[in-house]
Amino acid sequence: IIQYAKSGSMSSLSPQSIPCNSRMRMNDSLLSSLGYFNSMALFVAYYAGDTTVLSSIQSYERSWRSLIKEVAALKRLSEFTSQYFGVVDLDNLKQDTNLPQGRLPAQHHHHLQSPHLILKNLTAPFPHPNIIDIKMGTQTYEPTAPPSKRIREAKKYPPQSEIGFRIVGMRVMHNNNNNSPPSAGGGDEYTCWGKSFGFNLKTKEEVMRALMIYFHCDGRGGRSSSHYTQHILSCVIRQLTRIKKWFEAENDTLAFYASSILIVHGGCQNPGDPIELGDGTPCVHTEPIVKMIDFAHVCRESGGDKGYLKGVTNLLSILEEIHNLEFQ
Repeated sequence: IIQYAKSGSMSSLSPQSIPCNSRMRMNDSLLSSLGYFNSMALFVAYYAGDTTVLSSIQSYERSWRSLIKEVAALKRLSEFTSQYFGVVDLDNLKQDTNLPQGRLPAQHHHHLQSPHLILKNLTAPFPHPNIIDIKMGTQTYEPTAPPSKRIREAKKYPPQSEIGFRIVGMRVMHNNNNNSPPSAGGGDEYTCWGKSFGFNLKTKEEVMRALMIYFHCDGRGGRSSSHYTQHILSCVIRQLTRIKKWFEAENDTLAFYASSILIVHGGCQNPGDPIELGDGTPCVHTEPIVKMIDFAHVCRESGGDKGYLKGVTNLLSILEEIHNLEFQ
């Protein structure tokens, strides 16, 4: 730099004389943080071809572009998750009446004894929510898991490595529970299936039949599939397609192990039947909700999450097959 300055070339450099179409335009935030004289020294070294400076600037710009891309991807991801309202400390909620609703400012989160996220209740818009929890991905353990856990998790549901997802449980409202299958346990309105039901779905055909039950495509409840059922399926397919596109085009840094997709819809309806809340008020939310949930085992992984992508692709394929069988 000193030699370059002594040659007199430095006097010709000024903020106005530096060309904008140089080999690489340095980031404005980098220059502003350096100050005028340090910026000039950096320019001189850059145009002099100093390899260390060139490498540093290129590395900085690559990191900056990568960060901007990831922030944009995470912002997009937030569209597929439940709305977040902060963190609650259950211990403070029970013991400290001075803390409204037990909540603390973000800067105090590290002091929480029993921290829990506050998320929007996805079932709230529906008077009779039908719910299904689908665990996504070809494996449910992290890459750093010990061999014993890998073996234990893989044995739980061997078809998951091929299908790419597993039905964890579902709760379905029927007009007539007398037709419930022997594997189900239910009440006056709802039939519920738990983990053991999902573990016993060994083939794609069995998984497909279970999904048909959830979406009321099996003719149960004294009626055949309705236009409302068609509407539900079409909306779910559309929302799952958006999630699939995110994994295909935007996610190349995160893997979601043991994460699930939660689907909620308003129950079996006949075409044109209004949806009402418990107090008789019409319910305006008739579209099903599809959200990604359970993020306790999200890891950074170059290339994204191929296992999750395989699962959501296969799930979409099955739902589209159901839609075609029922309505075309």
